[in-house]
Amino acid sequence: MRPSYTGELKKKELEMRVEEKIAILTGAASGIGQATALRFAREDAQVVCFDCKSLDETIGAIENVGCSAIAYQGDVRHASDWKEVVQQTVDRFGRIDVRGNIGGVVSIGPDNVIEQTEDGWDRIVDINLKGTWLGMKEVMPVMIKNGGGKCHCRM
Repeated sequence: MRPSYTGELKKKELEMRVEEKIAILTGAASGIGQATALRFAREDAQVVCFDCKSLDETIGAIENVGCSAIAYQGDVRHASDWKEVVQQTVDRFGRIDVRGNIGGVVSIGPDNVIEQTEDGWDRIVDINLKGTWLGMKEVMPVMIKNGGGKCHCRM
């Protein structure tokens, strides 16, 4: 049953949607990614937190509520990091059900077309687009082999 914005589903039906799912979530070191990782863990998902920054705070918050998660510190722009996190996830859990692309960046310099540098633009595209594509390229064959899954992208 799909969630209804008219309130047809009760709160209980909206909870535990990811129970027993295996999820790789990018951007899990802070913000929306961290909050998503914590929510998934509270709903009894097996969470693999992926970020280029330290995941100590996220893992600590998850453990503080009595849950567990796995930290993978890597760079979504590198195919080798995707291959490794996917392989580690499959080796540990046997499958991947959810791939959440939550991490992303905006300009760290001028935030307009005229003043943006080519290097700054390349960084945004590499993280937000290439990183998303590399993740789907590595995760989707595992999902297809195991009968399906969900890839969610936030940009």
